[in-house]
Amino acid sequence: MLEQLEFEIMALDAEITEYQYYKKDKTCLLELQLGVERYGGTRGPWCLNYQMEEYRYLTAEAGDPDPYPDCPKAEDYKIGCYRNSSQDTIRFIKDRLAWAIKFTEKRFKAACKLVPILENWTASRGIPEVSWIAGMIEELAGNPTLFGVKLCQQQEAYTLSSSSCRYFANLPMYLLSKP
Repeated sequence: MLEQLEFEIMALDAEITEYQYYKKDKTCLLELQLGVERYGGTRGPWCLNYQMEEYRYLTAEAGDPDPYPDCPKAEDYKIGCYRNSSQDTIRFIKDRLAWAIKFTEKRFKAACKLVPILENWTASRGIPEVSWIAGMIEELAGNPTLFGVKLCQQQEAYTLSSSSCRYFANLPMYLLSKP
């Protein structure tokens, strides 16, 4: 599980580096613009995909809170098409990438804070599942609607009780300071 968590930490770090590069490189921005205008963002990073907007609408209709409340909404931009490109598309991409960097940095810090928890794990507690790691990263990052306590309560695969999940979710904020 520690190895799996280390891979997750490396992947999150690579994702942050990738998004920072995209924001600076004009060629990447042009290609992302084409991907957003032609394919609705499906040919780029997940944060530019319009399907995320559909997911947000579905959760709102179901009465669930928006899983990405501070994410810039695509409807607030005049996104062009590949025959009539718009500079607003570039603004949308930069805003979404800036949001995704912050979102991913929170998840990165949360994953780093799970390392000592797993290092001190005792055999009597059982082996945590990979889904537990993903859920705890989201809990610690402050994204409980993505995985969180709901899954802890619904899935018996978790080795911790829902009260233990709430304990980890309520760790003091100083634990999420820069590792």
